[in-house]
Amino acid sequence: ETGLLTLRAGDRTVGSVEYAIGSARARLVRDAAVDRLRTTGWVAGVLALLFGGATLLLLRSAMAATPTVRAAGERSRAPLAGAGSRVSPLAALAPGSDPLPTALDTVQLGLIDIDHDLRVRALNDTAAALTGWAPQDAVGQLVYTVFHARDDSGAPIISPAERCVREGSTQPALELRLRPRGGSAQDAMVEARALPLAGLNGGARMLFHDVSGRIAQRLELHSQARVAEGVIDHLLEAVLTTDAGGVLKSANTRALRMFGYGSEEMLRLTVARLLPVPFMNTPGLKLTDYMPGGTARLPKLAGWRKDATTFPAELVVEPMRVGSEDRLVVIIRDITEQMRSQSLAQRLGRLLDSASEEVYIFDAQSLYFIEVNKGARKNLGLKPEQLARMSLSSIGTDLEPALLQSYLARLRGGDAEHVTYKTSHRRHDGSTYPVEVRLSFSRDEEPPVFMAIALDITEREAAEKRMRQLAHYDSLTSLPNRTLLFDRLKQAMHVAGRGERQLAVLFMDLNGFKPINDHYGHEAGDTVLQAVAHRLNAGLRAADTVARFGGDEFVVLAHSIRDGEDALNLAAKIHEVFKVPFEVRGERVSLSTSIGIALYPQDPTDAEGLLRHADAAMYEAKQRGAAQTHIHLVPGAEALVPKPRPQRVDLAREIHAGLATQQFTVQFLPVLEASGAVAAAVVDFVWQHPEFGRVDSRDTLQAARRAGLNAEI
Repeated sequence: ETGLLTLRAGDRTVGSVEYAIGSARARLVRDAAVDRLRTTGWVAGVLALLFGGATLLLLRSAMAATPTVRAAGERSRAPLAGAGSRVSPLAALAPGSDPLPTALDTVQLGLIDIDHDLRVRALNDTAAALTGWAPQDAVGQLVYTVFHARDDSGAPIISPAERCVREGSTQPALELRLRPRGGSAQDAMVEARALPLAGLNGGARMLFHDVSGRIAQRLELHSQARVAEGVIDHLLEAVLTTDAGGVLKSANTRALRMFGYGSEEMLRLTVARLLPVPFMNTPGLKLTDYMPGGTARLPKLAGWRKDATTFPAELVVEPMRVGSEDRLVVIIRDITEQMRSQSLAQRLGRLLDSASEEVYIFDAQSLYFIEVNKGARKNLGLKPEQLARMSLSSIGTDLEPALLQSYLARLRGGDAEHVTYKTSHRRHDGSTYPVEVRLSFSRDEEPPVFMAIALDITEREAAEKRMRQLAHYDSLTSLPNRTLLFDRLKQAMHVAGRGERQLAVLFMDLNGFKPINDHYGHEAGDTVLQAVAHRLNAGLRAADTVARFGGDEFVVLAHSIRDGEDALNLAAKIHEVFKVPFEVRGERVSLSTSIGIALYPQDPTDAEGLLRHADAAMYEAKQRGAAQTHIHLVPGAEALVPKPRPQRVDLAREIHAGLATQQFTVQFLPVLEASGAVAAAVVDFVWQHPEFGRVDSRDTLQAARRAGLNAEI
């Protein structure tokens, strides 16, 4: 071999030297130099690992030592040991010392050396742990038997060491799956690289380490990034990133739909093109002016779609740092619906404020008022800030919270579209007024809300009260009229029929009232009737009912009467009331009353029959004179108990014909002794009416009196 060396002194060339050397001598020089360089490289690598520095870079330098030296000379195929030997090449290269495997184990880096036949010649403890092969079992095995490389799908692939031997070149780092021996454990994710190794006759050295944690972290970051991108894409706002000049760098899916552009078209635009109003017609206006914190009043914005249609928009701009580059995050919101809703809300607000009803809108969870119209605020005498922390329970005087919750539950569950109830609302001054409330529920609002519309029913209740008064009470005396009397009589009879005590019906007629009407006039007569009603109410028990039956006739329902004697005592008390004269236009006028009494259930009849019997007893008392009382006696035989008869006014019309056609007959009712012998007879007469049938003497006498035919009867 020959060569030329150039000699330099500083920057000057001072000469040259030609040399010639025999091939045998040259080989000795080269091998010695290679051994020294290799040993130096291992020592330097171990020192770097032990004493700090960029570990991966130093390891690469250590790995690169051998191929650099080998590249300067010829490739040598001479084995370091005999064929098939399991002696570690590392030990052969550095007799008495094997520092590299230990150093690599310290940093969890696996090492596998293979020869040109792809057989494993050495591996460290980390490689043994990752592959599942013990060093003594792995040396001599084919590398793909020990190092089971797989791709992401689990299919076998060629390892970097194999590829390095085949191609004779350094293999860059590659992430792959490493299936351990036996395949029972989960595959490990490793990063492996390989480089040619001249010391093993064309073999290779492969370094690898477990990157499962790093890959898992990277996958997690990728997953989070995808989720973030998905969230951004599903936002209702357009999200753009731009440079400082407003040139678009990215756009979410909402932005593409909002403006009608494709992704490639969008990235060729600027914010000024998307929002020409105001950026194209307002000189000096910058995108950064819309950053939060600005105090100046900024122009309104209008978005410009690809089809040249526009929409009102809101803009928010935030700064963002990407690496060393400053960018802007631009958020654009289409406020078409918002403005429409605001306009509608303003119109509805004006309509609700002008409504006479009280309108309350309150949150479905907290039940606190959200909106209260002007009419409600006026009626309650409260301000909006006072109503903000109030609810229907706060203003309702007799609205039980549990009852209100039941109404709301029905609406929430869809059992009813609305619920109506009555209560009273309390004003700020403590006074109350009746209201009728209509509750409804709106799920379309976010969050859901309830609405209550309350109507002040003070006047309506007063009108209803007046109607009830007219329907059930006498307009002159304010006593119950016939309608309410019959209703209370039926209820009282029901109670008396279930108990041990009786019900007494006292039918009264005023004596001497007609002359008052004739002499002083009907107005004076009305005053007397009012005074009579007052005295009767004041002189009887609160449980008793005093009713005006008609004209100058009154009826008293006395509950819990033991017998007829109690009824007579009550009648005597009423007679005492009438002993005090009445004053009519400055004059004292005396009145008395005739009282007829019927007892139930001693008299087993219905409400009409009981009143009729009391009326008949009253006429019997009137026949005896003023201020008399008579109790209706029940007939001794059931067959002779009078049945309900037609109205007395009808009998009065028929009594003339009855007399003319001799429809009246005498009846004898025998009275028997205990032995059965006849002791006496009760004599009476009956009217055998051709249409109404048998009419007893009491009904006949009442009809005759009204017809003025008592004497004829």
